[in-house]
Amino acid sequence: MVFWRVRQRGLHPAKRFLRQILFPRTAGSFPSHGGRRPYMTLLRHAGRVQVVPKSVTLVFIWMRGDDHRRWEELDMATHREVILGQFSRQALPFSAAAMISDKGALNMIVDAVQPSPKDIVLDVACGPGLVVCAFAPYAGRVIGIDMTPAMLDRARLLAAEQGVRNVDWHQGDIYSLPYAAESFTTVVTRYSFHHLIDPAAALREMARVCAAKGRIVVVDAYAPEDYQQAAEFNRVERLRDPSHVRSLSLSALLDLFARVGLPEPRTTLYELRVEVRDLLARAFPNPGDEIEIVKTFRASAADGRLGIPVHLDGDNVHVTYRAAILTTQPVVKPVRGNI
Repeated sequence: MVFWRVRQRGLHPAKRFLRQILFPRTAGSFPSHGGRRPYMTLLRHAGRVQVVPKSVTLVFIWMRGDDHRRWEELDMATHREVILGQFSRQALPFSAAAMISDKGALNMIVDAVQPSPKDIVLDVACGPGLVVCAFAPYAGRVIGIDMTPAMLDRARLLAAEQGVRNVDWHQGDIYSLPYAAESFTTVVTRYSFHHLIDPAAALREMARVCAAKGRIVVVDAYAPEDYQQAAEFNRVERLRDPSHVRSLSLSALLDLFARVGLPEPRTTLYELRVEVRDLLARAFPNPGDEIEIVKTFRASAADGRLGIPVHLDGDNVHVTYRAAILTTQPVVKPVRGNI
């Protein structure tokens, strides 16, 4: 899967690149609009070109699997609305889900950082504040930022229930954090990257606000290395949660750090086990998709199509997600060219 952003200034190079590299067998050129319409988008149906208003930022996702290629289009503004809609509804069930609130997994993140009272910690895309409250007893100050007001409301309630006082909550955008450079000694994000159209941009922004001798921590579930399994894994995850964009493989997650000029992270792996009905209880798939989700998990128990452990126990379907804690320091290396 490859992400491409086509902006007005990059129109002609992008058109040439797409034609010559991604579609080498396609003859001819793209239709011309006399320079009046600066954005061109390729849709998933071959040969069809649509002109999109220049106010829209588009990202193309190239997905490979089962000997086919298909294109999907996402625009950043629309995807933000999907995230807001999903996580406004998920705020309560998400915060109470066992695999999300598991104290063992939260302690692993804190242990990876070893915070002290001198630390100022930022949790990016903090959701219901579980990571913030896990750091609070050990750090001097912890700030959680999220774009969803309902999640921040849950976070404030959790902090009040736990009697946590050294925390603050801000609403904001992961791609444009409202903080000065090097404002925090630790910047962490958990289970957010698979919801992002441009995780490299988010990681670069995390590095910007982290102190030079600080720590950057990315925690996320990862997809299989096999691209066909990864495509099927992400397909069912998008059915389960329409705000899901793509879970990266572990090697692709590691590659993000190099791409933004960060040192190779220290890696800690762990597993998240859940029964499918509990998984669906905190999600809001489109009507009817639950049947396809359960069907796919059951099929994977037999043929391994999802590339993750799936175990059947009568009517119960037990799924094991694999996750990684990636920790590094923001020693920025110069990177040439665009990412």
